[in-house]
This record gives sequence, structure tokens and C-alpha cells, in this order.
Amino acid sequence: MYLFCEVLILSVFAAVIWKFCSRSPTLVPLPPGPPGDPIIGHVRMVPSSRPELSFQRWGKEYNSDVIYLNFMGQPAVILNSAQAAIDLMDKRSAIYSDRPDFHLFAESGWRDVVTFVNAASPVFRKHRKLFQSAFSPVSIIQYRDKQEDLARALVKQIIRSPTQWRPLLTRFASSLVLSIAYGIRITDENDPYIILADKIATYFAMCGSPGSTMVDIAPLIRRLPKWFRVFPSLNFARDNYSLVREFIEAPFASVKTRMAAGIPEVSFTRRMLEEKQSEASDSQSDVTEDDIKGAASTMYAAGADTTLATLVVFVLCMVLNPEVQEKAREELDRVIGRDRLPSLADRGTIPCIDRLVYETARWHPVVQLGVPHKSTKDDVYKNMFIPKGSLVMANAHAITRDPSVYSKPDKFNPDRYIPTSEGGLGEPLPVGHFGFGRRVCPGTHLGTASVWISIATILATLNISKAVDDNGHEITPAPEMSTGLESHPEEFPCVIEPRDERAVRLVESLD
Repeated sequence: MYLFCEVLILSVFAAVIWKFCSRSPTLVPLPPGPPGDPIIGHVRMVPSSRPELSFQRWGKEYNSDVIYLNFMGQPAVILNSAQAAIDLMDKRSAIYSDRPDFHLFAESGWRDVVTFVNAASPVFRKHRKLFQSAFSPVSIIQYRDKQEDLARALVKQIIRSPTQWRPLLTRFASSLVLSIAYGIRITDENDPYIILADKIATYFAMCGSPGSTMVDIAPLIRRLPKWFRVFPSLNFARDNYSLVREFIEAPFASVKTRMAAGIPEVSFTRRMLEEKQSEASDSQSDVTEDDIKGAASTMYAAGADTTLATLVVFVLCMVLNPEVQEKAREELDRVIGRDRLPSLADRGTIPCIDRLVYETARWHPVVQLGVPHKSTKDDVYKNMFIPKGSLVMANAHAITRDPSVYSKPDKFNPDRYIPTSEGGLGEPLPVGHFGFGRRVCPGTHLGTASVWISIATILATLNISKAVDDNGHEITPAPEMSTGLESHPEEFPCVIEPRDERAVRLVESLD
């Protein structure tokens, strides 16, 4: 009982202190927003499911692309337009590249993971340097064989087990990241690394939006003894600690074992370890093995479920827009023919696939809100005061559905990006799904390439259509979207089958 009172008193105290200390010295008003409750602010008003929709609605209600909220004394600013996000997170990245402390992830065992650390941390600087070196447009070419081979294996598996397309997409996304990050080759659905990756995916799906749990709002509860199981989020973090540590340690150890055995392979972890060994001989490297572990695990945390969710959104969009599917397939046939499968060397020659990838990202951005930034000093934007310490979040859903930028924003239309000189609408490519400023995802080029080759290979070999009910009527899916670190469509019916016998023969001829 004492601890509950302590948390409440501290919350009230923080709210009072913030009320007086966060006032603008220039009397510039805060951004608009709905009235909140005393003490707890807007905690009760923001739904746990799809909060980005509420943020978008408030932006329209208050006619502002910047919305202000307060969570138990913690100020939060929501950015509902690309321009606001670019102005603050890109142009003023020195102020808005910091991160709040993510206590749930820390309690779960995540350490040295760049996604969850402050910009001033040595971890952030070292990991960004590692990623920028390893995932530049030139460096990622070394992973092309892995991406193409796994995409081709995916369609072969779907042809053999079409009703299992979603679990097969899950296995593909996990296998792809494990292969690139650690050189791990998955050959069986019961592979221990796939099982481990599935458990981590479930963990991320259940951990909620970053910074929104009770552990994050009232981190004092982390002092509670382990037997005091009152707070579900605290219990969840502690119950998953051993899982998180196993996921970080086990695949890294396997790379070192294979290196010691002289087994050749291409992977991010091996490259980093070899560079560390080389630099250590000159006594110039400050990169530790913990840095490499954390960076490699970041790849999975940031890449696997994002790739999966994007491909599930793609399948849904093809079910709902068969004419788009057919148009893309016609261009594939015209450019590369039917005697081979697309490769990443074909990128740039099939613009219809490029537009399809961009429109999939726009129509339902996987990372709806992303991981929040934190302002490091008081700022004024569009005559609105943004207090130091605010959590600042770009609402990717609102940004990519902005009617002032995109005509008929709810319509899936890849042709919207065709330049006006070629008879198109010339609308801008979507922004925000890879983040902004110093926090932009360093794996952008790698992730886009993985999605591109997956979509191109699927369209070249498979046909996606609506399922039918017992009366022979087509079922138009309208799935709910999940809430979590990434968002994706819940289960929905569809039919995925080989495009024709010619496609089957081509796929089955692959080694």
C-alpha cells in the first residue's frame, strides 16, 4: 500500500512541478489539444488500440498538424504532417534526436540496442557508424544472393502449401534477418532459431507502444521485488528477460563458433567481428563485442516484423486491388519475360514495382508512431511552445493519409507517383516509415531491397485473389490492424495460388 501511495504522490508532485516549470518564458501558447483530466492528463483519453487514429482526429478537430497532450505530467507532442516532422526532426535534429528512457525494454534485458538509447550515448554513435558502414547502397550488394534465394524459396513453399502463406511469410522474414545478421541458414520450420525468433516476435507484439506502459510512466515500480506481481507490464518484462537475453546471446555465439571452425559465410556479425579483430591489432578500435551483439539484435528488432507486416499489407492490397496486381505483372513480363525470375539487378528497370513498394508503405505504414523522440530544450515552432523534455512522435498514419498531399488518400493507387510530365499526378513519395533526422533507420536500403525482391518474385509466380464463401460469393476482407511496436493486418481470408503451370515449372526448377 505504501508503494502505491508513493507512486501517486510522485505523480502529483511531477505534474505540479511540470505545470510551473514548463511554462513558456515568452508566453507563446502550447500546441492545441483536447482538455485533459486533472493530474493524469490525457492518459484516460488515448486508446490503447490504434492511438494514431485519435491523434489524427484531434489534428483535424483543432485544425493543427501539431497536437499537445499530457501523460501524468509528461508532455507529449504529436506531429500529424510531413512538413512538421521534417521541420522538427530533420531540420532541428540536434533538439529532437534524443530518446526517452524505455524502462520496459531495459527491464526485459535489452542493452546496447541503438533503437532504445539516447543520442548522446556512446552506444548510439558507435552503432550508427557500424550500420552506416555495413548497410550503404554499395555494401548491401553482398546480401543480394541471400535475399533472392530466400524470396524464391518462399514462393516455392507457398505453391506447395498455399493455405499456410502467412506462417511462411513469417518464416521468410525471420530467416532473412537471421541470415543477414548472423549467417544462420534455416532449413526446417522447427529450427531452434526460428522458434526463438517467433517467441521474440510475439514479445514485441505484446509489449505495447514504446514508452506507454506503466513501467515507463512510473519507473519507480522497477524497485519492487520480483514476488510482488501486481503490475502486468512489469511482470511481462521480467517474465521475458531470459528470452530476450537468449535471443541476443545465442545467435552471436553461433557466429563465433563457426568462425573458430573456419566455416566461411557472409553476415553482418562476422564482418564486424573480423573488423574488430583487425582494428584491435592496431589498438584503435573502441567497438566491443557487446556493441556487436546489440547492433545485430537491433537488426532483428527493427527488421523482421517490419518486413513481415509490409508483405502482409501487400497481400491485402492485392486482394483488394486486382487491377493493380495485373498491371504490375504485365510490366514484369514485358521487361524480364517468363523464362527467369526477377533479380535485384532488375531494380530501376521495372518502375511499376518501385511504385507498388512505395504505395504499400504509404497505404498502411507499418510503424504508425515509431519510437518517440525527446526534445532536449525549449523550442518554438509555428508560434507554438514545445517544452523541454516533451515526447515528440511523428504520426505516420496521418502523414501518409494527408489529403493536402495525396488525392483520395484512402485509395491504393501506385500510379499517384508517376510524374506529371508522364501523365501522372506527380505526388511525393511517402516519408516517415523509416523515421526522421538522426533517427532515420540505417537499414533503409537493405529493407527496401528485401521488400522489392519479395514483391517482384511473388507477382512473377503467384496470383492473389479474394476467397469465396460457401455460397460462392467473394469475401472482401476488412481486417483490424494490430497495435504494437509494428502494426499489421489481423488474419483475413484470401486465395494464393500459382499463376499458371509455366510459373510452377520455373519455380520447381530452382535448386
